[in-house]
Amino acid sequence: MLKFFRINEYKVLAFRILLAYFFYFIARTLFYLYNSDFLKVDNFFDFLSLCYYGLAFDTTAILYVNLLFIVFSILPFWKNTTIGYQKFLFYLYFATNIFAYSFNFIDFIYYKYSLTRTTTAALEVVKHETNKSTLFLSFLVDYWHVFVLLILCTVLWIYLYKKVNVRNLVCIKLVPYFVFSIVSLLLIATLIIGGIRGGDFQKSTRPINLVDAGKHVKKINHSDIVLNTPFAIIRTLFSNSFRKPDFLDVNEVIIAEKIQPIKQYANNSPTKPNVVVFILESYSREYIGAFNSILKVK
Repeated sequence: MLKFFRINEYKVLAFRILLAYFFYFIARTLFYLYNSDFLKVDNFFDFLSLCYYGLAFDTTAILYVNLLFIVFSILPFWKNTTIGYQKFLFYLYFATNIFAYSFNFIDFIYYKYSLTRTTTAALEVVKHETNKSTLFLSFLVDYWHVFVLLILCTVLWIYLYKKVNVRNLVCIKLVPYFVFSIVSLLLIATLIIGGIRGGDFQKSTRPINLVDAGKHVKKINHSDIVLNTPFAIIRTLFSNSFRKPDFLDVNEVIIAEKIQPIKQYANNSPTKPNVVVFILESYSREYIGAFNSILKVK
């Protein structure tokens, strides 16, 4: 009888989603340890309080990332418990989760330069870099320990995931199976909507965003502990992009009229100093010969 209710499937699904919460907690802890000089917390209990408030933002990110996985886990295909289907869910789960989860690890290092969680604005800047592969290799070499931590978390995540499996049950009576599955689907969909919005269904509130993290902290920079990077990227995905200005309406006549770069001065200065102005668009490592001895730049 219980196999009609798919109790085992829903228990395993809940366990797999809770695993994501556990590893987001690990990522938040590591994020703080890497940036404790910028995010000083008075004591351990204050840190736990920030983690508690971060659950709402973790919920939104986890539900967005796992939306397809949840849908394919609860749809009444009556063959959901087979080995082949569970293997498909395994790859879907980790392909989406590890991709999103890895952005947390980027902020272990990048935060000290930006002092904020990474959003799509930062990704837009990287997108236009012509040496992305060089930057990635440099990051990999300089901060290898971050990649090691990501690999260790991934291995542990996979290990724990495989510890709890769905029992392979064959459903014969399809009518009660489908009825209960549809009812469960509607209930779970309602909970997902509430979770994505931030944990409530009040009409007066909008889905939580980055600003809401500041409501739970005494120091504004602690909001970055409450947040997580996947949430920051998802919430700014279509609202924080650069726009290329259109100057088609500006012609040479208007430019000549409005802009007059050549100036004539008659101050009869006794000396004529030679002034040279250097305008540097970027003063990063790749443009300094002393930091690129391997390239033999002089």
